[in-house]
Amino acid sequence: MNIADEGTTAHLKAIVQDCVTVGSMCEQSVTRLINDCFKIWGLPKRIKIDNGHPFVTPGSMDVPTTSKMWWIGLGIEVIQNQPRCPQQNGAVECLQGIMKSWSNPKEQRSIEDLQQRLDKESDFQRNHYQIPAKGNKTRIALHPSLQNNPVKYDPDKFDINLVYNFLSQQVWERSINKGGKVNIMGIEIYINYKMKKQPVTVTFDPLEKQWLIRTENGTLLKTSTRGVPLEKQIKDFAIISKN
Repeated sequence: MNIADEGTTAHLKAIVQDCVTVGSMCEQSVTRLINDCFKIWGLPKRIKIDNGHPFVTPGSMDVPTTSKMWWIGLGIEVIQNQPRCPQQNGAVECLQGIMKSWSNPKEQRSIEDLQQRLDKESDFQRNHYQIPAKGNKTRIALHPSLQNNPVKYDPDKFDINLVYNFLSQQVWERSINKGGKVNIMGIEIYINYKMKKQPVTVTFDPLEKQWLIRTENGTLLKTSTRGVPLEKQIKDFAIISKN
């Protein structure tokens, strides 16, 4: 997985894991490694992701993953590309090919060797490669502010209310299943088995911290606190415990 600064096209980090595809990477471990990137470069204003694993669940693209809620709680705007539109993530797509060409993955003897080689090529791409179209200047020379981001990473500044405000702006369209339940955030909430197959909408109340489930015409069927994301749950997922 490659992480790039879209504005400068600087390669910031490559993450190597023992898996077949990026989509099969462990969401939790990758999220924690991205925190290490934040420690070096500071917090970005925005993060752009595609519509696949590990940061988006393809079958439930409208439901934020824990990674996405972690970033939102840090004050980062998360941009989710449109499905099947890799051109919307052009900087990273281009760097995927460049890093593969420069690092020669098949020639590396281990994951650790590949990680070291990618770290070396990342440093070269940012700090030493002279861009012909830019007067043979390096990216870091063209964009010295890249190293001086005033917004530092501080996990203690995670704000669950930013997550709740985000959730309150969403409307989820669901159908009651044959068991009379509605699925939201991976949790099933019982409504009424006699209402199976009926469409409903789910919204979030950030003051009462609960789901509101309504019929199509707006009639409130049920409120529930089941599955509401909690600050400790998200932080335990994203941060390695100090204990």
